[in-house]
Amino acid sequence: MITRLVDSAGLRMSAVRVGVVGLIVLAAAGTGYETSSAESSSAAHGRSYASHVGAAHSASKSSVGLIDKKGKIVVNSKTYAIYWGKPTEFPADVQPGVTALLTGLNRSSYLATIDEYMRGKRATSQYVRSFVDVSRPPTTDPTPQVILAEVRKVLRQASVKADPNAVYLVFSSNLPKVDYCAWHAAGDVSGVQTQIAYVPNTSGTGTCYRPTYFPNISSYSFGTRSIVDNAAHELLEAMTDPIPGTSWVDSHFQEIGDKCDFVYTSAVPLSGRGNVWQLQAQWSNRSNSCIQLASAKHGESPTPR
Repeated sequence: MITRLVDSAGLRMSAVRVGVVGLIVLAAAGTGYETSSAESSSAAHGRSYASHVGAAHSASKSSVGLIDKKGKIVVNSKTYAIYWGKPTEFPADVQPGVTALLTGLNRSSYLATIDEYMRGKRATSQYVRSFVDVSRPPTTDPTPQVILAEVRKVLRQASVKADPNAVYLVFSSNLPKVDYCAWHAAGDVSGVQTQIAYVPNTSGTGTCYRPTYFPNISSYSFGTRSIVDNAAHELLEAMTDPIPGTSWVDSHFQEIGDKCDFVYTSAVPLSGRGNVWQLQAQWSNRSNSCIQLASAKHGESPTPR
């Protein structure tokens, strides 16, 4: 469940918090949110720990479909990976794994699961490049402003202009003491309103990935598979609900991935030879269920529920 907070500037934020014994619903603004909302210039929404059964979590919301609130969507995304921290602290295969995900999404049946929310268009996703920043990432829960500052920093150093259709995925080499797996948000990067995602290093925890031994899965490490699954969750939400709560969400402010968190029914082949992953399902209004591969025609509009 999402608690919506209002900071001192009247800006909306949302957060998911899950404790080790189950779902904890936040109190009203100022009485339970551990990250300083006053520092944030954007909404933020994250993937919670897998301390509950994903299928049951999905079923509890199965009668509530996504509603188009008419805000921004990102039909043709451009993705950038930013690795923040010492390379030796990441899983050794994380960069090729993330690259395989981001290059393989385009023209895949997995990406096509969001076509029904693209308002008559077909979603595309182009991987552009990666950056490495070996400075120390935050050791405490970073706010969206902190991640936006990191994106501005690496783009400025590389003389790269910000893109309004980009999703900048910031992967940190550490896992601060937080109770979520990843989040996405939107905000200003050098005068451009764009999308960001924060994906910490979840290789040392079993709360952010549930391995299911499907055949033919690519042989990446547990840590990389966990990080990639979380990145996919945030990327597809950043395309369908870039500013959390303003585009495709249900009446509980659950996004396309939240409604199917940790639901895995089959292996997911992406574009490229042998590029097969365990990636969570996404909510489909058309099917009124969680799906991992699209079967309907591209561009068909869903019926809002």
